[in-house]
Amino acid sequence: MPFRSIDNNNNTNISQLIIRPARLEDLSELTEVLVYGFYQFPYLLEWIYSLLKLGIYEDLRNRLSSHSPFYCCLIAIVIEPQGKRSIVGTVEVAIRYPSPFSLDSQYPYISNLVVMPNYRRRGIGKKLLAKCEQIALNWGYYETRLHVLKDNEAAKKLYLHHGYKLDLSQSTWSDFFFFPSQRLLLSKQLSTNFPSQL
Repeated sequence: MPFRSIDNNNNTNISQLIIRPARLEDLSELTEVLVYGFYQFPYLLEWIYSLLKLGIYEDLRNRLSSHSPFYCCLIAIVIEPQGKRSIVGTVEVAIRYPSPFSLDSQYPYISNLVVMPNYRRRGIGKKLLAKCEQIALNWGYYETRLHVLKDNEAAKKLYLHHGYKLDLSQSTWSDFFFFPSQRLLLSKQLSTNFPSQL
């Protein structure tokens, strides 16, 4: 059954959605998704995209090349009715280790969840999140954590609806440069009855 957008401004149909781990050959397209999914600059500042792409590409290449058993980058691929395949979303999950001064233990941390604007509000972000939670359970953990910006209403709605709870509110460097945007640390206790999806 084709996915149909809830957003009336979006008429892109999807025949099939595939979620799988990213590979090195996905790097260029994956970089585009991260840059254009997270950042929007005015026409005169479009040159910034090239700088962002270079840094993001190298960071991703290093993470994917590390072959760490406790790191996974997932991609969402859509197949449109005409057969065209595109990466339209991504997310990363890795074990985060607390600082030496913290009493906290290590935990799976979800980051860089993004879906391209034309494919949002179709459940793709929810499916990526669910896959991360299944990976955490496969690693033997029963809690996941993530950060979201306080003013990112769409992302907050996704996480809260998916069972995440507020743990902590943190300030960011941007607070000191007149762009206040607190980071919220959210966590979720995972059920051992979580349906296997991987």
